[in-house]
Amino acid sequence: MNEYTTQTTRSILTTPGKGHTTILTSFRRNGMGVGSPVGTVASQGKLYFMTAADTWKVKRLARNLRVTVAPGTFKGEALGPAIEGTARRLTGSEFKRARDLLRVGVLGHFWGIIFDLPKCGKRAPGFSHGDE
Repeated sequence: MNEYTTQTTRSILTTPGKGHTTILTSFRRNGMGVGSPVGTVASQGKLYFMTAADTWKVKRLARNLRVTVAPGTFKGEALGPAIEGTARRLTGSEFKRARDLLRVGVLGHFWGIIFDLPKCGKRAPGFSHGDE
């Protein structure tokens, strides 16, 4: 792990408009955390990510909105300390705005195409992570 601090983590992950690989940890019923790499982008003090609705992380978030996030790699390795927050499912115009924000760079455009497919588009919730 690098010499990141909690403040450095917060600064990295909340840089507006820049996409990041982030380790999102959601929690099982027994309290055990499960980390997953997700692509995120920050805007207005919130961190947005998108994932298919039938994933285990979505099922865990349906029961417990508490999460931690840390900068990470696609392999799931954390590059700094985690910060706590709350995730929530987005709908309507907020979902559409998050979806547009997440289409950053080549990888963002690729996932945008995947989530636009008829089957995936209906199953792809957007989430926001914030300190509220």
